[in-house]
Amino acid sequence: MERKIGSGRKGTVDEEEYLLKSVTKLVARWTAIQRKISGAHVALALTTSAIF
Repeated sequence: MERKIGSGRKGTVDEEEYLLKSVTKLVARWTAIQRKISGAHVALALTTSAIF
């Protein structure tokens, strides 16, 4: 019998795998967004200092 991977059925090992993958993706997206924001702040600071 073939196992459905990552289907997230409540109370199973599949649920744990599904949650782990979901949290891993969330952390990766959060990190990417933080990097974009940091880069935007640096660019804004450089632009602002060049104007004055």
